[in-house]
Amino acid sequence: MHLPHTCPFVVFDPAVIKHLTGLTLTDGENPYFLTTSETKRQTLIFVVQHLNDLRNHGYPYADVRLTNTPAGPKSERVTFDAIPGTLARFGSVQINGLGSVSDDVVLRQLTFKPGDLFARDDMRDSQRKLYAMELFQFVNVAPLEDREQMPPEVPVRVTVGESKHRKMTFGLGYGSEEKARARVRWDHVNFFGGARHASLEARWSSLDRGVRAELREPYFLHTN
Repeated sequence: MHLPHTCPFVVFDPAVIKHLTGLTLTDGENPYFLTTSETKRQTLIFVVQHLNDLRNHGYPYADVRLTNTPAGPKSERVTFDAIPGTLARFGSVQINGLGSVSDDVVLRQLTFKPGDLFARDDMRDSQRKLYAMELFQFVNVAPLEDREQMPPEVPVRVTVGESKHRKMTFGLGYGSEEKARARVRWDHVNFFGGARHASLEARWSSLDRGVRAELREPYFLHTN
C-alpha cells in the first residue's frame, strides 16, 4: 500500500488494518492478499472509511487507485494508492429555491462559512439543521466540485423547497378525569420573516381551559 507523504489524515497502521479487515500485511510494499469475497468486502469498507476521512479534512478531491496483480492460484495482490488531491476550503455559497424566507436565515444555519477547511460532514450537518427548522420540505447542500482542475476553493449550492409556513391542528379526546377535552392550535414558522415561530393554542376540558400564545425568536441576542 502506497501513500503520499502529504496525506496526514489516513493512518494505515498494520495493526489497525488487521483489526478492521482481518488482513495481515507482508513486508516490502505491504500488499494485501485477498482470498475470500468477505475479505474483499471488508477491505473496500476500510478504504471507503479512510477516503471519507480525507474528504472531511480538507481533501474534497481525494481518490484511491487500486492495482490488482496475481499472487497465487486462488489469490490476488491489491495495492492501494491514496491520492488526496488539492487541499481545499469552502468557497462562496449559492442559495436556490427561496420564496418568503431570506438568505440570512439559511446562512445562519450553515455550520461552515467561506474560508473554512472543507469537510463533507459540515454540509450534512447543515442540511439536517435546515430541515429541523420546519421551513422547508426539501433541502440539499452539495459541493460544486471541479475534479479536473481541483481548485483550492469549493463553492457550495444550497437548494431548498419551502413548505407551508402556516398550519392548524385539532384534537378531541376523552379521559376519566378530564372527561371530554378539545384542543386547537395555530402555528406560523416564519412569522414576519426571520424564522420566528408564533403559535396560538386553545384548550378546553373540565380540568383545564384557556388560551396560550407564544413567540420564539431564534436569533435573540445574536448579532451574526
